[in-house]
Amino acid sequence: MDGNDYINSLIMGEVTVPSVIILNTSNEQYFLPSEPIESMEQLVQFISSVLNGSAQAYGGDGFIQRVKRVAFDARSTIMVSPV
Repeated sequence: MDGNDYINSLIMGEVTVPSVIILNTSNEQYFLPSEPIESMEQLVQFISSVLNGSAQAYGGDGFIQRVKRVAFDARSTIMVSPV
């Protein structure tokens, strides 16, 4: 993905580029590796943990998560907008 604006908005935080994040677009859950990925084996292990359900899922599209995302987007817009 080019840039990090969409991902920053999704996770409601800052992501350095490049980063590895797995996104489930059907429910807006995302998965972050617990440690920096430095080898192909670590990447395969991370993807496997997502596929087998052992990785921690964050985010989602529930009501409370949507409210948090709207508040984060509003705050981000106000902080970035020139006065």
